Amino acid sequence: MYLMAIDMGHGNLKRACGDAGGEPQLDVWPACTMPLDRTGTDQSGDVVVDGTPWRVGVSPEAMGSTPEILHRNCLDSDPWRAQLLYALTHDVTVPGKIDQLVLGLPVDEYLDQKLRERVEGAVRALLKGSSMTLPEVDRIAVVLQSFGTYFSANVRLEGVLERANVLLIDAGHGTLGWTHVRLGRLLRNGTGTTRQGGVARIIEEVNTRLPQRKGIAADNGCIRAAIEGDGAIIVKGKSHDCRGLIGEVRDGVIRCALALIKRSIKGLSEGFDAVVLTGGGAEHYHSAVRRLFPRALMHRTDSDVQATVYGLWLLAKNAIAPTPKDDLHSSQDIGDELTFRARIRVRGPLRARLLEYPPRERPQMLAVLASIGLDVLRKWGA
Repeated sequence: MYLMAIDMGHGNLKRACGDAGGEPQLDVWPACTMPLDRTGTDQSGDVVVDGTPWRVGVSPEAMGSTPEILHRNCLDSDPWRAQLLYALTHDVTVPGKIDQLVLGLPVDEYLDQKLRERVEGAVRALLKGSSMTLPEVDRIAVVLQSFGTYFSANVRLEGVLERANVLLIDAGHGTLGWTHVRLGRLLRNGTGTTRQGGVARIIEEVNTRLPQRKGIAADNGCIRAAIEGDGAIIVKGKSHDCRGLIGEVRDGVIRCALALIKRSIKGLSEGFDAVVLTGGGAEHYHSAVRRLFPRALMHRTDSDVQATVYGLWLLAKNAIAPTPKDDLHSSQDIGDELTFRARIRVRGPLRARLLEYPPRERPQMLAVLASIGLDVLRKWGA
């Protein structure tokens, strides 16, 4: 059985694909997409959308600020179709057909049932109407991106999260999303998303302040490179140290975003046993999230960018893709619980995971694990 999961974010396009009997091939490309005639190059297009060749996955520096504009709010647009075609065809050989295709949506989009149906319909239409040679796809599931994060982290922690009250925080490029899962059940109360907390918001604010603070103007690609690098922005061959400005903007964006999370979870009767942090912007949020939840087990996914799509692939592997009758697709009032029926095979020694934490943090992790019902002291002989 061949499985494929696709996670189309504002910053990166991610894919996991492979036979269910093994481990998936993991790929990630910049989410930079534009028609070939706008790139100013003589190279051929990567995909063809309605007769127009498109380039997908090139560096943001090479494309300036244009991709940021093209990719925002572009569900079922030409850039969205170009990325989907690229993920279905680039550097992959599908033996026969894709038995299960899984696509993830941010929580605000996922909770809109009509939008979920629109996504699946758009995929079917593209598969049927594209001029490109595409693999046959049997089943399509549109699921919550956070399910992938939960699965990926739960595998790494040997199923511990199924017994815990967990907050998942996905610090992506375009959005910051948070999802509340208790004892393996997804709760809408304490779940939300904001487009004011992504890395793109930091980029936009730095771009706005650059002319006044540094007397320069730079495109979004250069600013993004500076944020991910040493803080230097190069304009006309001259390097400008912008570490102070970037840090100031970053701290302000994070502070406002975490205030929204605090407001969302205010009034919950119990604290969180664990907080799982993932996404391309996770490194920016790590310290602030730890301060916000000092008593919770802090788990940062092994690969911030690829963790979610790997987990989505695990969803397909474990054959739990929701059906129209599943509670995951039912229309319920905010605050109602949605059953999260996933159960995964435990792999990897949890003891080795513990040893990856700094010594001063290990007692905290042991205490959290013990509090959620694991006899870790006896199990590990501690």
